[in-house]
Amino acid sequence: MSPIYYLDTRLDRRDAFVVALRKAFKKAGLVLSEWPEGQDVDAQTLVHLELQVDRVTVCASIPLPVRAHEFLEDNPDMLEIAVYQFLDRAQRAGK
Repeated sequence: MSPIYYLDTRLDRRDAFVVALRKAFKKAGLVLSEWPEGQDVDAQTLVHLELQVDRVTVCASIPLPVRAHEFLEDNPDMLEIAVYQFLDRAQRAGK
């Protein structure tokens, strides 16, 4: 059973980048949930999504398999594709 990942972001849950990231995890068969208020979570399950200072680009930091991998994208569709491909490769390499 794969772990549940938790999203740490200040972006609205309806933001296109948040939706794209959730879609990528779903396509890869992984669960990306809201960070439960007031609860500690394992750092290896915490996915960060931050809007950059240019207010156009986001940085997604994903803790797979051991260290975080970062993606800088200014297009939600490209973020979804890049993250999905990364997650898919990581899962296949782990089998």
